[in-house]
Amino acid sequence: MGIGLNYDFNPSSSVELTINPDFSQIEADVTQIDINSAYALEYPELRPFFNRGMELLNFLDGAFYSRTINAPSFSSKYTSLGESSGTILLNAIDQTSPYLIGGEDKSYFGDGGVSYINAFRHQRIIDEGNRYGFFTTSRYFKEGGYGNLFGIDGLFTFNKIWRFQFELIKNFNKEPEANWIESNDSFMDKTVELDGEKFKGSASYFRIARNTENWSTYLFYRAISPGYRADVGFVPRINRKWTTFYQGYRNFFEKDYLQELSVSIKGDLTYNYDNKLKSKNIDFDITAKTFAKTLVMYNYDINPFRNFRGIDFKNVGKSEITIMGFPNEDLSFMLKYIFGREIAFNEDIPEVGKELSSFFRVSYKIGENLNLTSSINYSRLKSVDKKRSFYDGYISRFSVRYQFNNDLSFRIVSEYNKFNETFLVQPLFKWNPDPSTIFYIGGIQNSINDFNLDPEEFNPFLINRSQFFIKFQYLLGI
Repeated sequence: MGIGLNYDFNPSSSVELTINPDFSQIEADVTQIDINSAYALEYPELRPFFNRGMELLNFLDGAFYSRTINAPSFSSKYTSLGESSGTILLNAIDQTSPYLIGGEDKSYFGDGGVSYINAFRHQRIIDEGNRYGFFTTSRYFKEGGYGNLFGIDGLFTFNKIWRFQFELIKNFNKEPEANWIESNDSFMDKTVELDGEKFKGSASYFRIARNTENWSTYLFYRAISPGYRADVGFVPRINRKWTTFYQGYRNFFEKDYLQELSVSIKGDLTYNYDNKLKSKNIDFDITAKTFAKTLVMYNYDINPFRNFRGIDFKNVGKSEITIMGFPNEDLSFMLKYIFGREIAFNEDIPEVGKELSSFFRVSYKIGENLNLTSSINYSRLKSVDKKRSFYDGYISRFSVRYQFNNDLSFRIVSEYNKFNETFLVQPLFKWNPDPSTIFYIGGIQNSINDFNLDPEEFNPFLINRSQFFIKFQYLLGI
């Protein structure tokens, strides 16, 4: 059972409290392909409680990430957004705490136990384009250990087109003594293994930008020390100093075959804290908006130099073509095609291979009631001589939504992951006659099965995890 309370002090401030939060209406994440990622991947927040009024906890680069609050048994949130200031205070008790350790060339991840979380930010608003403030987050683990983070930030606008933004952050941590992560690696003079060590670090972000009707320019400097860790954030890469320069141009046209055109170039130069060059990167983008609200985008990403796990790679580049279309109100589609050279990051000895990836999604509405969405995400990486395959697989997803009437609807989502041979089904039946009366019945099933079995032996109902739920909510007027 769960309880949710919400009280508005005035139009600009409120407090919200929840015990055993209700996330029953949330769909399973669209799985990302992570087989060639050396770092943990970030997923968008879909849960209403952690979306409403959370703008003040948006930062330049991951100081706070709500999905580190994984399975809260309790959470409270106070928000106040006035004309001259903004404040948010978030507290939570998490029953299964994700533990992320960023690294120079890879990140480390484990599932922890119970933890107690706090996040606070206050901003002083001078006017629409000028503000400054401070923030802090903390996480205390029941098994021992903690992570405290403190920072100041500001945004200042000059002559309406120039903006300067900064964040300065300091962290103080003590690891729990736990077996959540198994690794013999080290950082600074510390071990990655969780053995109760204390350490501290810092992160600095400076961004200056100039924006006019047609031109966009910015210079962005980021420095994340080897001891930096954000236990309520998402920072998978540390021991880096990035310098990024971006220049973009956009124009609008009154022609049927061309309504909008934009081009941009971005360059990155990265060093570690020992002043060793880690990468040189150049990105070139061109985007055109043409017939039937169709966007055509091309990106060329090349690394003239990249050092990964002590190996130097040169001139590793690839192209990405994306087409997004909305031919009419009932049909939309997206096609992405990637080809070129990529590093096999998770090999014992990393090497360059030839990548070929594609993604296709189509959504179609039949009448006023039925919506269908289907997608497939395919990726492979072969050795340069094409004699070996580092990986080759796909993730397919299909969802059906049927709206019987204004009150009654049904949804089913399914996904098959070829990389790890798993299959997911998530049905949901919903009756919602008014905003305060809700009835749900649904669930999620995950299977791990040999999908290459003889068809007569295949059984899609062989599952390794199944969860069902029923929810009823009714507002009593007192």
